Amino acid sequence: MFEHLAKWRAIVVSGPQRSGTTIAARMIAADTGHRYIDEAEFGVHILAIWLRVVQDSRGVVVQCPGMSHRLCDIGTLDDVLVLWMLRPTSDILTSQRRIGWQDRQERRHYMRLTPLASEPDSAISDVKLDYWRSTQRARVAHWLELEYESLKEHPLWVPKEQRRRFTAKQWRVDDE
Repeated sequence: MFEHLAKWRAIVVSGPQRSGTTIAARMIAADTGHRYIDEAEFGVHILAIWLRVVQDSRGVVVQCPGMSHRLCDIGTLDDVLVLWMLRPTSDILTSQRRIGWQDRQERRHYMRLTPLASEPDSAISDVKLDYWRSTQRARVAHWLELEYESLKEHPLWVPKEQRRRFTAKQWRVDDE
């Protein structure tokens, strides 16, 4: 499904938390033969390490929803593809509640970047998508948007009824 992406030196998979960045990055890594790098390897929000990983690594798929506000920092790299995950807000919120994910740090990253971040009733996933579409997408040389639901066609897909008890980073049934 993603074999055609193997030509990229690095593939950065970002978007809102709980939008499918982990499973999409795992699927892309499996199909391209690139090494999967989880955001935990660079401390989720540690900019200098993330930049070094993206700028210096070859043959990697970097899962990084926590760095979505910094995608412009790598946007001019010609051999890097940024892949933005799209998933309905209601599904993201349901997934966030299921695992107890809280918007502790994310909103503050966007406060100076988009007015939507200041609206108390706005979901952080909507804030991120607004900034991606209004600002970042035009500043990134190579990008794709990927619908979460399109992943159902991949052999690594796990049906929703089997994911009900998955942990935050779990992506296979045998990881339980």
